[in-house]
Amino acid sequence: MKKQFLVSILAAGVMTLSLATAAQAADAAKGQASAKSLGCLKCHAIDKEVVGPAYKAVSAKFNKDSAKLIAAFEKVEDHGKVKKKASKEDLENIAAWIFTL
Repeated sequence: MKKQFLVSILAAGVMTLSLATAAQAADAAKGQASAKSLGCLKCHAIDKEVVGPAYKAVSAKFNKDSAKLIAAFEKVEDHGKVKKKASKEDLENIAAWIFTL
């Protein structure tokens, strides 16, 4: 009985982790689309510096700390090269995408 309970708990944990991973993947896909539509990829590339730093370098620098990365996004958001304003959701999704790189 105890063994069956533990197996049930582990299975529930795996399912929760799987759902979280699927949600993160969806956010990352939305983030990549947002980065393209907002013009971020004009100045940034995934693995090389263009005008701005490479997104892989950004991922390493911010070490999966979305709050710090979003704060950095918000500081440079109005630098004039990006005409559209990104929503908070866009920024969260872009951060999720960057951290998958």
